[in-house]
Formats: sequence, C-alpha cells, structure tokens
Amino acid sequence: RRWAFEDFVRPCAGDSTTSALSFHYALVLDDSAVEAAIGEGAVGQDLAASSGTRSRPRQRPALTTLDAAVLAGRVALAAALAACGAPSAVGQGLAELLLIEDPSGRYVLDADAVEAAIAANLHVEAMRMEMMQIDFTYPMRKTTKKFGMLDIAICLGQEAVARMLAEGAGPRLTVQGTIPCMLAESHLQCREDLFPLGLWKAGKNKSFSKGNSAQRAAAAAAAAAELDVARERERVEYLLLFAQWDRHWFSRHRSGTIHLCQPTLLRHIFEFMLPEQVLTLPRLEDCINEFRPGGTQCLSFPARVAPDEAARLTRKLLVGGG
Repeated sequence: RRWAFEDFVRPCAGDSTTSALSFHYALVLDDSAVEAAIGEGAVGQDLAASSGTRSRPRQRPALTTLDAAVLAGRVALAAALAACGAPSAVGQGLAELLLIEDPSGRYVLDADAVEAAIAANLHVEAMRMEMMQIDFTYPMRKTTKKFGMLDIAICLGQEAVARMLAEGAGPRLTVQGTIPCMLAESHLQCREDLFPLGLWKAGKNKSFSKGNSAQRAAAAAAAAAELDVARERERVEYLLLFAQWDRHWFSRHRSGTIHLCQPTLLRHIFEFMLPEQVLTLPRLEDCINEFRPGGTQCLSFPARVAPDEAARLTRKLLVGGG
C-alpha cells in the first residue's frame, strides 16, 4: 500500500483533547494507521502534509508523520518512527508549534509533545523561539531575543517540562555554552511582558502570564538542580584533562595510585571557564531572597539537593506550605 499523510490524521471536530497538533492544525493522529505503516516499513518515506491539511488561518509548515506524532504527544510512536528513519520537516519551527493555549487561555508548552520530541531525538532542548520583551516601566524598553526552550518553560512556570529540557541540555548549556541561556533575574520577577514574536506578527498580542513568579522560581530551581548534576559530572572529566596538560600536577602515591596536585587550582580554572548564567543554585538563592515575601527566612539549598526538593523549598518560601 502507498501511504499518504492524510491516512494518518483526521479532523478533530468534537474531540475534547487539546494537543499541539489539534491546536495548530485542527487534526488528531490515527494511532492504528501509524502502527500499521510502521509494521509495513513505510514510514521512512517523506510523507509531507498537503496544503489541504493546513486548516488554521495562519500559514503553518507542512508536517511529516513524525512531526504529527510529536505534536500529538505520542511518545512511543514518535520514538518508533524516529528509529525507523522517519524524517521531520519542521526543523527549528517545531519550537513555536509546541506552544499552545490551555483551557483558560494561557500560553503553555505541550508537555506531552515536548516529551515526544525528546524521545524522537529532535534536540528540542537546543531549539530557540524568538521573543519580544517589553518593560513598561519608565523609560519603556522593547527588545527582541531568541529564548531557548528551557527559558520558555521556566517563564511559563512549567516545572516538569523545565526538568526534562534541563536534563537534555546538560553540559551543552552548563559547560560548553553551545546552548545559550537568555534567562535573567528580571524574568523570574516577572518585570517584562513576554510575547512570542511569531504569534505577535500573526495578530495574537497575548503575553505570557506575569503573576507566576513563584512558579517560575520553582521551575528554575528544579532545572538548576538538574544542571548542577551535569556540571558536577563534567567537572571530573575536565579536571583530568587539565591535569594531563601539565604532568607535574600528577603525584604518584606509594600504593601505585596517581594523585592530582593542586586540585583547588584546577577547580578554579574549571569554574572560570563556565558560561555566565542565572541557572545555578547559589545565584538563584540570591535572586529569590531578593524578592521573597516579608519575613526573615532566607532560601538556602543543601548540597547536592534533588530537583524536586529544590523546587519544594522554593515554593515553601515564596507561597508557604510543604
């Protein structure tokens, strides 16, 4: 059988679920058809959507079966399609397609779609979304920046999504700097109004929610704890690399083991090379303690704190409760 993209989707009229696929394209995925195509080995071909499937007023990029599975939030199907060599057609445009509106009309990232994109190895953690930020305090300032998906998840206060993206970003964000972080303390304090530029140009001038500073801080704390684990893993590798550059930093012990000399100096070199960013637990402590509610209690993260615990401690300080 010769499969076409239209065999894998159907209109979502009357469907009560909200996914990125239904929000942007008014379509739902036919799981059984996709599974049948996988069984026949037919998913490796470039099954792009025809122009007739673009049912939203704003022009959307054509999709492949893999893109549809990701946007529908089908984690297992997306992973299976990627393993079979199914291509993606949207590329970096996937970032904007992951942004939807929840039933209350607020912008959110589709968590299932993000997880499916990670399972399909689409490197969503490295994707960026162009944002316009406006500070309406005098003098008014307007700038345009490309936010990473982790920045977006934190500004939306989505703790679970931020953890997934932080785990995927790992050393590329914390050490190598190949994934830039645009997040600043002012974003945690909700000073600026943030508008997705692509949707702004399409006439949707709605901004991210601003009354969620506690949720933003908790998401940032969970992400920072995940990134600290990645940073600690990389530190060992880099210390060994630095030591190999100058062998007199090695010291042989009588037991036959090799010890490092001047480990403190090596750690300082490692810390100096790290990219400057707000997503470290010590810097978050200072930032959160600055805008905490009245009272004398200060936030202090224990060493090697787990992401869940870091988020819990942040919420406890800012909103009370456990």
